[in-house]
Amino acid sequence: MIRVVNVSKSYETQANAKPVINNVNLSLPQTGMCFILGKSGSGKSTLLNMLGGIISEYDGTIEIDSNNISNKSETEWDVFRNKNFGIVFQDFNLIENFTVFDNLLLPLNIVEREKSDIAAKIDMVLSYVGLLEYKKQKVSHLSGGQKQRVAIARALVKSPKIILADEPTGNLDIRTATEIFQLFKEISKQCLVIIATHDVEAAYEYADEIIEITDGNVEQVSLNKKRYKYTFREENEVRVKECSYNEIRTAINSFVKAKLSDLNKADGFDISIKVETEEKTEEVAKNKEVINKSVNKEMPLSYRNSLRYAVTSIRNKAVKNVFILMLLAIIIMLLFFAVNLNGYQSSRVLWKYCQRYEPKYLTLHKGYKYTDSFLEEQGNYISSGKAYVNTLCKVYNESLLMPVIWGNSISINDYNSKEIKIGVIPKNMDKNCLTVRGRYPENSKEIVITDYLASTLDVECNDSIIINDEEKMQIVGILETDYIQYEAIEKINSLDFDQYLDFKIVNEYEVAIVDQKYIDCKNADTVSIDLARSDIYFSQWESRLIDSNMIYGSIEKVGEIDLKAGTMPNADNEIIICEELAAMFNLDLDNFLVLENSFIDLHDEKYNDTYSDTIAMNEVFPDGYKVVGVYSDTELNLEDEVQVLLTDRLFNNIKDMYFETYIYNEYFAFNNDIEMDTFEQMNENGIEWTDPSASIVYEFEDSLKSLELYINIVVVFLGVGIALICILLISYSIKEQAKLLGIMRSVGYTKKDLSRIFFTESIFVGIVSSVIAGIMHAIVTYFCNYNYATGLEDRPFDLLSFSPINAIIVSVCCLVVCVLSTIIPVYNLSQKKPFELIHGK
Repeated sequence: MIRVVNVSKSYETQANAKPVINNVNLSLPQTGMCFILGKSGSGKSTLLNMLGGIISEYDGTIEIDSNNISNKSETEWDVFRNKNFGIVFQDFNLIENFTVFDNLLLPLNIVEREKSDIAAKIDMVLSYVGLLEYKKQKVSHLSGGQKQRVAIARALVKSPKIILADEPTGNLDIRTATEIFQLFKEISKQCLVIIATHDVEAAYEYADEIIEITDGNVEQVSLNKKRYKYTFREENEVRVKECSYNEIRTAINSFVKAKLSDLNKADGFDISIKVETEEKTEEVAKNKEVINKSVNKEMPLSYRNSLRYAVTSIRNKAVKNVFILMLLAIIIMLLFFAVNLNGYQSSRVLWKYCQRYEPKYLTLHKGYKYTDSFLEEQGNYISSGKAYVNTLCKVYNESLLMPVIWGNSISINDYNSKEIKIGVIPKNMDKNCLTVRGRYPENSKEIVITDYLASTLDVECNDSIIINDEEKMQIVGILETDYIQYEAIEKINSLDFDQYLDFKIVNEYEVAIVDQKYIDCKNADTVSIDLARSDIYFSQWESRLIDSNMIYGSIEKVGEIDLKAGTMPNADNEIIICEELAAMFNLDLDNFLVLENSFIDLHDEKYNDTYSDTIAMNEVFPDGYKVVGVYSDTELNLEDEVQVLLTDRLFNNIKDMYFETYIYNEYFAFNNDIEMDTFEQMNENGIEWTDPSASIVYEFEDSLKSLELYINIVVVFLGVGIALICILLISYSIKEQAKLLGIMRSVGYTKKDLSRIFFTESIFVGIVSSVIAGIMHAIVTYFCNYNYATGLEDRPFDLLSFSPINAIIVSVCCLVVCVLSTIIPVYNLSQKKPFELIHGK
């Protein structure tokens, strides 16, 4: 039951308020067929829209089944409309590129039913309107009458209590219009059908109730609902028609006028009226089955259907949207490049390079820079020293670090000498790190050499060689390398030298391995040490001290000393120096005075660890040093010319420090299935691989860092470009689909449902464009790396290799931009009424 109580509606004009509906009072039953009649602009559509909640700003009260609908919010109206109303439009308002089945499925996507129940209901309704055979046909291929039947079926499929139809036959021919009205008449036996039309004849032929609107005033006319049969008999022709009493009246008038105007026929005629008392129980039952098959229970639109409608939305303007998607994908791809270049990770590139060529160990160093007292930038690479080893131990286990001594020679019988690097086996070393034929050295007189050295020196296991022209050692093992596969000897003989061959010879082929006992013996036998950056004459001259060195010895170990002036040292901070050094200080040996001085702290923070591979002499002499005497060095029987003599205790302390860490010039890190995390930690700690290819990678990384500002500007511009395209694409797409929004709202979709569709569309756009961008990025990266690698003569590798994390971050940001671009247009359109959206207002 619908009750309209004192309802008025006015529209504001420039002059004043113009009443369209003026103090209307109506009462409509649960079933039947009601026509709203009036001239164009009389307000019939306004009244219809008020009944359907399309217009909510009016005075008075409207009740449906004792439910006051006048104060419902827009969201409440969406739900109420979904449950109770079916709406049929004059211009059908179907989704043209959907099939008939999909158009009927549209309102059922937001009601809770089983799939089988939904399919059965659609088939039943289509059969009822005579379109079952067109179920899979696209709506765009149907005639006008068929489209209107689909629109009626869409209104019926939810089993509504009320069907609202605004000029449903306005675009149809007379025959089709008659069929549509007859269909509505059948439907009205189980629900209330309200039709706004200007077709007066149809209204009086089919209506149970007529509402006539004239100048805002409404008159309700209830017609006789009994059905009659009238029969025309003329000669041998008999015509029978079922209608209401008012319809009979109209038919008789028309018939009599036709007969009286036909003067050529003199035959008489009669009219008989017979009340039809039989009820069409079968037809009513059929209507009941169609209309009241099940009860609707509303539910939110599923994400699956949201995605389906989002994709359909994009396909509606396929060419334009594909173009914009590709443009968006290209910009995202460029953003991928810019972000990845800005966060270039040499660790990933080097890890892949290491995986490809599998070196047995890595040769490492660490770079430092600082600005000295003369405002000049000083730089240095260190590969040894206590601070450096501590840094290495943050990345590698000590058992994987092999200390190395440069500048050693190896020979046989004092000829065919070669400069080699000697590595010292680390404690608890994994014997699988290196491949050795024979065994590892176990004492100070045993050594392992590479197969390259064995070949060039023509020696084998158990042969003897001479180290540094003095120490004879036995070869107990041969370290295997790839010199044969690399054709090292052939390249050397043909003078085909390049940076890779030189690197491999120095760091892989001309290498020997000794036991830690070899170092212990050297420590025990050492009586003097050449210490870098320890010249006492330059101890306060920063610019000279950093490149200086000096030989220190023990008073007790050098033998008999010829003291020329002063006294022998009695404390750790007292020293004696040679005559040559005393001359540099201009010391008067006849009138000798004690000279006091101190060292610069080269381990100070301002030097940025540049000299961490040097023994800190200021720590050896924390209170400074005193030159208490001068001796003659001509009498000393030492290979090295000792310049400074210390107390034996102090010298032993320095020597222990030296042989623990500072005797080594480099460290090899074994490649024991190195993970990418290891390279990342190396990068974080400033440790670099000295491989020639690695040097190229580091140089490329440094170049990118120098361009960081410009790359950031590019990132900003590309980000703005993505935002603009998202706004244009999504906002324009949403505005273009205002009519679709209106249709969906009219069949019961809520604002949340529509928001879900367009947010899904924006996410779909973001994901698809990001995926396309990722594929394009991968292809472009592949060709860049391929072209770069083919230009390398030896050890080709990929220079560009980016972390997927950056791509994920960029993609997520793009998704966020897409979603944000949806908020405003969806909000603006959701504030409009369904009919405003449909008619583009």
